[in-house]
Amino acid sequence: MGKATVDQLARLLTNQIHLGELRPGEQLAEIALSTQLGVSRNTLREAFRVLARDGLVEHIPHRGVFVRTITEDIPDVYAFRRFVELGALDHVYRDHRVTTRCFYAMEKACDAAEAAASTSDWANVGAANSDFHQAIVDLVGSQRLSELSRVVLTQARLLFLSTSDWKSAHKPFIDTNRRILAALQRDDVEQARILLSDYLLRSERLFSGQGV
Repeated sequence: MGKATVDQLARLLTNQIHLGELRPGEQLAEIALSTQLGVSRNTLREAFRVLARDGLVEHIPHRGVFVRTITEDIPDVYAFRRFVELGALDHVYRDHRVTTRCFYAMEKACDAAEAAASTSDWANVGAANSDFHQAIVDLVGSQRLSELSRVVLTQARLLFLSTSDWKSAHKPFIDTNRRILAALQRDDVEQARILLSDYLLRSERLFSGQGV
């Protein structure tokens, strides 16, 4: 990948986690990865530090770097998502250009999820789901908030990727996302808020072992 910067490499690895190409508990072998990506081991180590700061990997002494398995952080992840995503709904139509762009991204994510589900590609259903919820946060129009949310949504992806039944984890939410978008498009923000609140509650319960 040429002379990649640390940030570029960190974004690449984050995206691989987002897409399910790197799974929770998987070891990130330094020598193999640096060769595969064409980067120095020093650059890779710095990228690992960025991912560790973002809560996506952990360094285990004398063993190496591993993609995190997130379990104890479930309440914290969902507290953040409720505060940010539900708050973002208040920004619908404040800037029509931003809203139009985000609605397009949501529509694209819904279409991608439905297409992936039709071929039982549940990893890409999950990636599309994250893209949908990122677009909700992007309604605010704050680059800093969007970047922070992208990290937390990738942490949430680790929760989904940790489940043994990806279909059961993702399928119930495909229709919900479409309904959230439809409510926003007709300017029924309150209905969208109800649907999103229910989505987040069911999702948290799923990972807390309480079922959907």
